[in-house]
Amino acid sequence: MDKGIISHPGGRDADALVNIYIECFPTRVEEVFGGVHRRTFIDDYIRFYLSWDPKNNWVYRLDEKVLGFVIAPSGYVPARAALKQAQVLHWLNHLLLGRYGLPLHIIKRFLTAGFAFNPDPALKRLWGKPYVHLFAVTEGSQGKGIGSRLMGWTLDQYKQQGIHFCWLTVQSDNQRGIAFYQRFGFRIHEAMVNGDFIMVWGDLHDPLRHCQWR
Repeated sequence: MDKGIISHPGGRDADALVNIYIECFPTRVEEVFGGVHRRTFIDDYIRFYLSWDPKNNWVYRLDEKVLGFVIAPSGYVPARAALKQAQVLHWLNHLLLGRYGLPLHIIKRFLTAGFAFNPDPALKRLWGKPYVHLFAVTEGSQGKGIGSRLMGWTLDQYKQQGIHFCWLTVQSDNQRGIAFYQRFGFRIHEAMVNGDFIMVWGDLHDPLRHCQWR
């Protein structure tokens, strides 16, 4: 396995995270953001989620190059992050300049589903608890143990914070991903309306100090 290091992402890492996101989630980039040319839109999206719970964002770095990252918020307040004056003005400026295009589908989803962007009742039962929101490793770096190091590190950090439960979603036909998470003790908890699986790690009923909205 490569001898890289795991650290919190820095401000100069944002561009690398966008590149990895585009590479690893091409379907989502097209469906949600309208294509890779909406790079500013993707960048603002990632920065928004990084702001939720900075202590639980991690990157794997080898020779100063970011090869993977995880965003795994435990204690977070999305509304507070969104309503920070500087951030709202930043988004508004990009919207008015046409940097997002006209994301009518995003606006519709927000108005109908709220901040979760997904009205699925299975998700709503877990919303506000620690979860792995984004986990990605560049294609050229997969199979080298980088993903295992990142996931193991994330769960260890949770334990050190007194957190013994988290969740994530995975497509039901992603057998490789399901098997990967199962190696770390995740188990399939429930199927969503769209057929994707919710996988959970640890005890759902464990009294968590850091998992609720603050």
